Amino acid sequence: MTVRQRARSRFDVLVRALAFVALADVRRRPARAVVAIGTIALGAAALATAFVLGASMHTAIDTGLTVQYAGVDVVDKAGVATGQDAVSTGSSGVEGFSARDQHRIGALRDVDAYGTSYSAVAVAQVGAVTRAVTLDSLNTHRPFQWQRWADGRAPAAAGEIALSGYTLDQLHIGLGDLVAISQPGIGRFSFRVVGVVDTRGVLQYQRTMYGVASTASVRQLSGLSAPNSLLVKAVSGADPGAVVNAINSVAPRGLPQSTDDILNADKSLALTQINALNAVIAGLAGVASLVAAVTAMTTAGASLAARRRSWALLRCVGADRRYVAGMVAGEALLVGLVGGVIGVLVGVGLARLAAPLVGLVPGLPALQSDSFTVPGYAIWVPLLVALLLAAAGSLVPAWLAARIPPSAALQSSPPSARPPSRLRTVVALVLTAGGAVAAIVGMQAASGMASGAGVLAMLVGFGLLLAVTLRAVAGAVGAGVSSADRKLGLLDVVRRPRAATVEAVAITLAVGMIAMSMVCLASVQGATSARLDTSPSPDLMVGLVTGAPIAKETVSSLAAVPGVAEAVPVTFGSGISVRGRGHDGKVVLTTGTAGGDATALGVGLPFGFPVHEVRDDTVYIRSSGFPPFFRGKPVTVRGPHGRIPGMHVQYVDDLPVPSLVSRAALKKVSGPTTVNEVWLKLAAGADRAKVVDQVTGIAILGGQLQVSGAAILDLRVASAFATARAAAVGILSIAVLVAVIGAAATAALSVNERARTHAMLRAIGLERTSLHGLLSLRLTVVAGIAACFGVVAGSLLGVVAGGSVAQLLDLDPHVVLPVLPIAVVVVLTVFAVRLTALVPVERASYVPPSRALSQA
Repeated sequence: MTVRQRARSRFDVLVRALAFVALADVRRRPARAVVAIGTIALGAAALATAFVLGASMHTAIDTGLTVQYAGVDVVDKAGVATGQDAVSTGSSGVEGFSARDQHRIGALRDVDAYGTSYSAVAVAQVGAVTRAVTLDSLNTHRPFQWQRWADGRAPAAAGEIALSGYTLDQLHIGLGDLVAISQPGIGRFSFRVVGVVDTRGVLQYQRTMYGVASTASVRQLSGLSAPNSLLVKAVSGADPGAVVNAINSVAPRGLPQSTDDILNADKSLALTQINALNAVIAGLAGVASLVAAVTAMTTAGASLAARRRSWALLRCVGADRRYVAGMVAGEALLVGLVGGVIGVLVGVGLARLAAPLVGLVPGLPALQSDSFTVPGYAIWVPLLVALLLAAAGSLVPAWLAARIPPSAALQSSPPSARPPSRLRTVVALVLTAGGAVAAIVGMQAASGMASGAGVLAMLVGFGLLLAVTLRAVAGAVGAGVSSADRKLGLLDVVRRPRAATVEAVAITLAVGMIAMSMVCLASVQGATSARLDTSPSPDLMVGLVTGAPIAKETVSSLAAVPGVAEAVPVTFGSGISVRGRGHDGKVVLTTGTAGGDATALGVGLPFGFPVHEVRDDTVYIRSSGFPPFFRGKPVTVRGPHGRIPGMHVQYVDDLPVPSLVSRAALKKVSGPTTVNEVWLKLAAGADRAKVVDQVTGIAILGGQLQVSGAAILDLRVASAFATARAAAVGILSIAVLVAVIGAAATAALSVNERARTHAMLRAIGLERTSLHGLLSLRLTVVAGIAACFGVVAGSLLGVVAGGSVAQLLDLDPHVVLPVLPIAVVVVLTVFAVRLTALVPVERASYVPPSRALSQA
């Protein structure tokens, strides 16, 4: 027999023996096999779900962006933003496409067909609710009408309107109700809602206030006499770029763009957010898979005690250590394969069920049935990961099984484990405390190497400290328990901390990951909000320096918005310039000059005005890297009514206006003064989203005024972090579920291992209810300690991770501990472990003493 034949024969014998032992173990202990397969399956399901949902979101974006441009090659809009931008009317100084322009465009050689429509931004009002809404009319070329109706019909008469479902929800109305639409300088009109626009397939309008009205209505609201939106279909084979150039040459009214350019820009913007979220979800799913591997390893390790005599008997009949280790590893790979297949099937099913819920998360596209996509990598990657994790999880059990001596076949029970030594306890404390200090100091010093070394030392220390903590806390709790039988249950943890550690490690890991993600995200969001809260600019700013004047009625309306603490109008002069000598010779500065005093202006800023007193002989200019005038040299402020020579220049950091003079100086040189900006300071605890919505509506009514400020950025940041937090909690909940199942399975194995001890307790008079309470208390204490230990470890890691991310974003580190959500996770985890382990604990308490003693 050749070497190859001997090796093949040996492999065949190993496979047959593995199959025999595995099937025999499944028949004897089906619960352990189900748990081992289930934990791997859940990890694989998390990965498959993440991959399928990510691919489906990509498909939704690919199809959703093209719906409104189906059959369109060129989009030309006059005074209307295209793509992902909000639509804005061009009622001031913007002309639509006249009949002559349309005729010229239609007569172009490469134009096959075109259609026109009106677009406008107005204000929708229902009672006290005021919202900005984008309105379109139906396109004159019927194939270009992308709108469909989820309910009702298309508007036909002048007093009819169709609104999207999101718009109806925001306005708190339904089909058949009335809504008032207002436009500054035009009027206020009442519309009856006759249809619900189906925007589920159109990415741009899924979370946008949007409606469709008749051509006459939207034309009146836009303030134009000619349509301001034009869609073009090119002849077959024509270059859209050439069509764009031709339109610019014959009718240079708007900004023609090819649909490919618009879609590429929009897709790039949308996919950036989706790809970032997919990376987070895939990473969290990987963490869930890691927890599954650890759980499988601890379950397999816990089963070694029950199978110790079996492996020892194999050694007695001639199996060497490599043979035993190979059988343990082969059994784990078999479990990984079966679990991976089941996990992929479950993951695809979960993704299909979760697809309709994706659109409820802010910033994510709604997924329709035709967007559901199952890519090939969503099948083979989870399978491969399941096999790799199963193999990795079998390393320690295989090594331990190979070390079992043949003489163990003569032992009825495994040798008792020694409690952790004092040296190990000291080393664990030093590594944990030293690693935490090194990680935090490294984070503050922006040293990635020091932070990484500290985190590694901290993790090793926590791993060594878990058994010590379980033993110490169980002993302390046992000392305070008056019941003797319950003390006995806790004494088992004190005497066998290694068995309790095996039960606790997966729970610690899963809860630690959730705590770390919560603390990290909350800390980064807190750092971002802290920077916004310390911003020297106003919370909200309505209007522009170079924009239209703001009426007194608009200022009063802004001040009356609930949640607005102060509304400060800022007065600017007209035709004012600052003249003097600079590095480039004579300099004339005409960026806009405001007039006022520090006290009045500071009321509208979070931390007061940056200038204590506005002097009559000084002009204050915002600091920049290139100051326009020499410092210390006099300048002249000139306006329509006069000039003030010899003014001093003072450059001010974070000045909220380009330049500033006193009220007296402004009155002396300026012509008529106007209010071009209003600074809004929000009240503490105000709902920023509602305030921004109402302020935006008033700003549109006040003349299409721009709204900006730190509060808007804060809302966007909060929305982004809410999405990330929802993804983290959702995916890591699978990790907790895996850990709970593993802990319950390990507890069941521990209960079976201690069956003889439990029988002896029943034989000497311990009641069934007392035995049930003993086992339940032990399980609760172990799960509670593990969850709290995970919270402490995860929170420390979250502080370090949050500080590192904040520094990468150029933010000051900020520590936020979401105590209530983390406490809820701990309570739910302990409750889930108790609930999952109820069956094995109940079964152990019902075993009669005679039957249990017969197993000895």
